[in-house]
Amino acid sequence: MLLMVYLVYGFVVGLLFGSFANVVIYRLPRGLSIVAPPSACVACGKRLRVVDLIPVMSWMVLRGRCRYCGGRIAVRYPLVELVCGVLFACMVFYTPTFSALPLSFFAFLLVCVSIIDVDGQKIPRGLVVAGVIVAAAWIILSESFAMRLPFSAWQHYALWFPHAPLWYEALFGAAMGAMFVLFKKTPFYVVMGLFLGWKFMIIALILAYTFSGMMGIKERKLRHVFPSICGGCLLAIWFGNFLLHIYGIG
Repeated sequence: MLLMVYLVYGFVVGLLFGSFANVVIYRLPRGLSIVAPPSACVACGKRLRVVDLIPVMSWMVLRGRCRYCGGRIAVRYPLVELVCGVLFACMVFYTPTFSALPLSFFAFLLVCVSIIDVDGQKIPRGLVVAGVIVAAAWIILSESFAMRLPFSAWQHYALWFPHAPLWYEALFGAAMGAMFVLFKKTPFYVVMGLFLGWKFMIIALILAYTFSGMMGIKERKLRHVFPSICGGCLLAIWFGNFLLHIYGIG
């Protein structure tokens, strides 16, 4: 029962982050502030009220149209909100601990960079910096509990931050991501390496390029490959340990 409460909470928080993701996706690549001015209709410029910004529900009530000018609101907006809600709930189900927070934020970043990349925009540096900061904080907190507290206390507090990669695995993963930066010019690979560690990073890339090959996506079409890599990251988080166990790596 408590887990269900956590899942609902994660889903609701994810919806809110999904609404924020729409702001990030539209504004950051254009060099606009994500804080001001307040949200407005793209068609008529009318400032939106709180009732117009309820994730998913507002779009459904308004039937996908602006309340003021009747202009169409792309279905992508509620879809992004729903995807974030589902991903946040999945992260809570995967680890109903404090580790769900950084992992959910990573999922939020993956959604943002995937859509920005599909739109043909350059991934903003701010998303990369935010990802590095959150990943580093997660790893440092996890390592601090493991190294600085007495063993009995570590057993208790380590439960707060499970699934964080070991610091050297994270650095190796970031180094792998930096190698990709040389070819793809996408610094977000470093963020992936920090969150996943080198083992899960390999699994994510294998899964991503397998799916890309199955769908017939050419490597030169990076704007279509990168979202599959983000999907590979999510699958690596959820099923990475299982795959490592199968191949005897874990």
